[in-house]
Amino acid sequence: MAHQLLGACCRKLVRRASAVVGCVRLASTSADSSSVDIFDRHAKRLQRDRATLLEDSGREFDYLKAEVASRLADRLLDLGNRRLPVACDLGSQAGFLVQHLQQAAIDTLYHTEMSERMLQRDAAYDAARLSRLRPRRVLADDEFVPFGAQSLDLVMSSMSLHWVNDLPGTFAQVLHALKPDGVFLAAMLGGEHTLHELRTALLLADQERLGGVASHVSPFAGVADIGNLLSRARFALPTVDTETITVRYRDAWRLMTDLQGMAENNCVRTRPPYVPREVFEAAAALYQQLYADPSDGSVPATFQVIYMIGWAPDVSQPKSKRRGSAQVSLKTLSDNAGQL
Repeated sequence: MAHQLLGACCRKLVRRASAVVGCVRLASTSADSSSVDIFDRHAKRLQRDRATLLEDSGREFDYLKAEVASRLADRLLDLGNRRLPVACDLGSQAGFLVQHLQQAAIDTLYHTEMSERMLQRDAAYDAARLSRLRPRRVLADDEFVPFGAQSLDLVMSSMSLHWVNDLPGTFAQVLHALKPDGVFLAAMLGGEHTLHELRTALLLADQERLGGVASHVSPFAGVADIGNLLSRARFALPTVDTETITVRYRDAWRLMTDLQGMAENNCVRTRPPYVPREVFEAAAALYQQLYADPSDGSVPATFQVIYMIGWAPDVSQPKSKRRGSAQVSLKTLSDNAGQL
């Protein structure tokens, strides 16, 4: 009976959370850009600064960002030996992409990052390990793309755009900076599944200990939202896909520690200024009860990664035919296929 009540409570709270996140997503994709201020960018910069002060500059927490960067770079290499002389890694953080771009046809690569500590974290390391392409580092917020019109052949961004307040504005700036037929390739956390286990546990803990619900996990844009924003920004041939990465942790405490080490902890402006430890203790216990593997006690954390590609318009790109210009009907094609 207790398990049935707990399950019903979970479903109710998750529906409530989904509705709240859906409202935030709708606001972020349809409201005027000047009114969007969901994330505290100053707090995010401080979180990245602090992450570099951990043992070994926090490199033990790079695993997720390094994995996503590798998968994103594979998508670039799938484009073939296309010449992309001037490129930018927007919101580069410590620079997880550059090691995977050594074989790409790039002559100059800029790293832009708002945290100077994070931007410079691997500068000496890169000088020793990179054989050809070494980044030029630029201190800049990825909400303000610091490049002139038609100055870049490629813009990439890995695991940073989900903290941007004005995605439509950033996409428009990226398009402005791209040369005709230049390419924008990015990956960000999003969707309904990212950290859904942690969100559920914290919602239940809040309800149990405080009698209400607070904002502990940041809202994420959906896959359809990103496709709509790329089209609205006037990118040509936009394509969006998604992958799910599941990481197993010893317990919820380890997950929360790692999120902090990644600088992926919450920076929503509406986050509570103080959360009693008893809330986190209750959340950790609920996380274990709801999601632990009976064989070893480990718990999963889901990260849904949204990948996107868009092109700066150019006359050389394929275009759809005028509506009604087809010479053969779909019915005829279907009938002919049935005769094969």
